[in-house]
Amino acid sequence: MRRLAAVLTLALPLLAGCSQRAHLNPFDPANPATAGRPADFQALADDQVVHLRWQASSSAALRGYQVFRLAPGDTAWRPLTGVLPPTATSQGDFGLLNGADHRYRLYFVFADGLGGRPAEDVATPGPLRPWIADYGANRLVRLSADGRHVVESLPVDGGADPVAVDVDRDDGRVWVVGPGGDVAVYSPSSGLTSVIGQGLGTLVSVIVDRPDSSAWIADATNGRLVHLLPSGARPDPPVLTGLQYPGCLALDRADGSVWVAEQDGDRVRRYTAAGALAASAVVARPSRVAVDPLTHEAWVTSLDLGRVVRLSAAGVPLDTIPGFRGPIGIAVDATRRRVWVADAAGDEVVALDLDGTVRFRVGGQAEPREIAVDGNSGEAWVTLAAAGAVSRLSPGGTEILRVGGMGGPWGIALDDLGERPSPAAARATTGRSAGARRAPGRRQKL
Repeated sequence: MRRLAAVLTLALPLLAGCSQRAHLNPFDPANPATAGRPADFQALADDQVVHLRWQASSSAALRGYQVFRLAPGDTAWRPLTGVLPPTATSQGDFGLLNGADHRYRLYFVFADGLGGRPAEDVATPGPLRPWIADYGANRLVRLSADGRHVVESLPVDGGADPVAVDVDRDDGRVWVVGPGGDVAVYSPSSGLTSVIGQGLGTLVSVIVDRPDSSAWIADATNGRLVHLLPSGARPDPPVLTGLQYPGCLALDRADGSVWVAEQDGDRVRRYTAAGALAASAVVARPSRVAVDPLTHEAWVTSLDLGRVVRLSAAGVPLDTIPGFRGPIGIAVDATRRRVWVADAAGDEVVALDLDGTVRFRVGGQAEPREIAVDGNSGEAWVTLAAAGAVSRLSPGGTEILRVGGMGGPWGIALDDLGERPSPAAARATTGRSAGARRAPGRRQKL
């Protein structure tokens, strides 16, 4: 009897091993990785398009895949495709209504029909392309238009440890800088990256101006602003010097003037598009600056002093708003007359009226770093450095969703494809109209 018990005891792990091996079958509902569904299925929202992608499975029993869709107004799931081959890993869905949820199911197809368990995802097409400078992972990241997924995660050639990013609104080129001293310009249309302005210093901020697609870049350690074209050439004025750790830049899209927060100089300056000093204001320990394009006023955060300061276009202090634990990023929603503040030390995002009144606070935001506002929807997109995530907030202060998987996101810029001019309009542009996205500092100066 004891011998029988010993035999049974030895058999148990063997039986368990057989069972575990059986569950490694990707079509098995008990498979811990797939649950019997196609693996890694994602619906990636873009402008009037959803790109579907998944991981292929290999089996002689598999005939292929089939996609079903539940579109706005549908009451039942409808086939989007016929049977796709077993080697297929992607499928596009085109001509869609922006701003509406589209739901998708991906089934295995076997000889006797559809598999029992589909993979499922939802996407909301739209014109936005959010770009993230992922400092923690040394990568440039693009999110889907609805912020649900990471679409691209690219190693940064040059510009090591990217902290700041901005987008050319005319052609979609993405500028990335970091303390490594190089400037990387990525073209989504070609997939190519050019590295220009190598070894410029500790680069901490970048803004792209629309008329000539040039960019202003803050070199903190050398106390200067470098002016570059995508080719690497330097337009007039080529450089502005004499600054004390310029930690953040902002562009007045109405006149092309540039605001600079000097973190070591306790000062905020404004330069005209031609490089002339137009205003200078004493602001203790400024961290970030954002511009209201309607009033031309500047809003400045101070991490160290826990406050926000409002300046006139001439640099006259108009208001000081206390009550923050450690604000960094700031953005102005000119349409809704609102100011968004990333209170990093308080783990919250605060929305202000223009008179400084707190409209609401959004908690649970792990070290919010930078903010970009979608001017059409009024939504705020916030990088959460401590969470390795980006949060998308409604105009009313509700977190719509959050996407993670990043190492330490810092800078953010929103490219709106709906605002892209036609080639003819771009050639005819003579006025200055450029968007700006604030970017973070480095050297642990937040």
